[in-house]
Amino acid sequence: MHPTLQVMEEIYIHAACAAIWARFARLPDWPSWRSDISRATWVQGQTWQEGATFTLHAAGGGSSPITYLIRMVLPADTSVWESITLGNAMDQGAVYSLHFAEQVGGCKVSLRCTFHGWGSLLKRVTAAREKAKLHAILADLKAVMERGRER
Repeated sequence: MHPTLQVMEEIYIHAACAAIWARFARLPDWPSWRSDISRATWVQGQTWQEGATFTLHAAGGGSSPITYLIRMVLPADTSVWESITLGNAMDQGAVYSLHFAEQVGGCKVSLRCTFHGWGSLLKRVTAAREKAKLHAILADLKAVMERGRER
């Protein structure tokens, strides 16, 4: 048995997919619009290329930084990255997928997170909170794209 939990959110942004991707792809700038991140850095590899790694530091400094591995990138279409920092057997791996779909006057952006491993069973208790986190990330991206608002 290999338990998983998947949560997903999507949002419409009044901007071209390519423009949203260009903003999203500037990883070191994430803290300027993502309220949950204090620092985002590339660790190794080419930016947004398969096999590259990056680290995110949570705002407030309460948790350890998490390192992610890029699994797939199709600019302005689909990107997939996976957490590779695990502390113990009850931790869960998390795979994130971001997808862009052109729509009249803008773009629908979908963000999905799939938790893997035994720790994902515990995530079922906080699934609503995990979904709210995804919504907040997309809302922050929408705000910076449509209103130019940064934190």
